[in-house]
Amino acid sequence: MKCLGIIVLLAVAIAFSGCAGRALNEAKRVNTVSAYDTFLKEYPDHELVKEALDLREKAVFDESKALDSIESYRNYLKQYPSGIYVSDAEDRL
Repeated sequence: MKCLGIIVLLAVAIAFSGCAGRALNEAKRVNTVSAYDTFLKEYPDHELVKEALDLREKAVFDESKALDSIESYRNYLKQYPSGIYVSDAEDRL
């Protein structure tokens, strides 16, 4: 009986992991800050969070470039003062 419980827990864990993977793939397809925020809200402790956070940062910077305004680059710098795209954002100010 104990073995059955472990199997059920393992199956639930695998299913949950698969859901998170599909959710992150959907966020990547949409590729917006909002999509990554939704993933992070729904799966805050999942192993894919680091990847989602990195993709979110890129999405914020991409949106800043699309808007191409001082305010948008300052928004990126405020959210990611040590981010990957800091020098690019500062160059565009």
